[in-house]
Amino acid sequence: FERGLKVNEKTWNTKVKYWKNQMNFVATSNWMMDCAKKSYLLKNHSKSLIPYPIDLNSWRPISIEVSRSILGINPETKVILFGAIGGMEDKRKGAQYLIEALKILSQKKSTGIQNLQFIVFGKSKFKNSNYTSKLNFPVTYLGHLHDDVALRLAYSAANVMIVPSLLEAFGQTASEAQACGTPVVAFDTGGLSDVVDHKVTGALAEPLNPESLAFWIEWVIEDADRNKTLGENARIKALAEWSQEKIAAKYYSLYDSVLEKG
Repeated sequence: FERGLKVNEKTWNTKVKYWKNQMNFVATSNWMMDCAKKSYLLKNHSKSLIPYPIDLNSWRPISIEVSRSILGINPETKVILFGAIGGMEDKRKGAQYLIEALKILSQKKSTGIQNLQFIVFGKSKFKNSNYTSKLNFPVTYLGHLHDDVALRLAYSAANVMIVPSLLEAFGQTASEAQACGTPVVAFDTGGLSDVVDHKVTGALAEPLNPESLAFWIEWVIEDADRNKTLGENARIKALAEWSQEKIAAKYYSLYDSVLEKG
């Protein structure tokens, strides 16, 4: 621990020493921009806000009928999707809060959330099977998805993608899911606050609150027409904000302004 502090101190001092010439930093979200504005190291440097781009030709919707047929998913269920490369072991991804939210939903009798199915990709199974043992609906593990086509199928097959991360600089899975026309429910924190438009492309729950997460998952999936509209809005947002062409234009403008200043 002490050695780690010394390394961090050395890195800090090196940056203070050499970061004297004007530099231009790019933040991918308003949260990152706020952090940069508060940073002692960056206080005298230029800062720009430019989100990550998406290849919208690759990340686009596949019909729910086709995607579920290929993946072998029941066409009648309401699918809640979660990506967990690290499973419950990666506490930053918030799976523990999602499981608690799903337990809350499993105890409800609302007709709008009957016939649920929880699907996990990126992980064969949670290490501790007790995590999902109290859910009264099926849990399906797709395992590691090795290409973008398989991941696109998973996004397209879902009624909602859940991204309960404690903190994300941007939230790439949330933007990919929306590009595929799938609403997203996430905690209102970090870059996810930019990626998800509350009650427009999905919903933002109170951070670290399973009850709030459960409420907004139910809100997104309980009404079929609302769910469809949210998905359509999600694709529209992706086209409007994250296309490679639009992001490239922002960088071109930034480079041009830097060159003009000499």
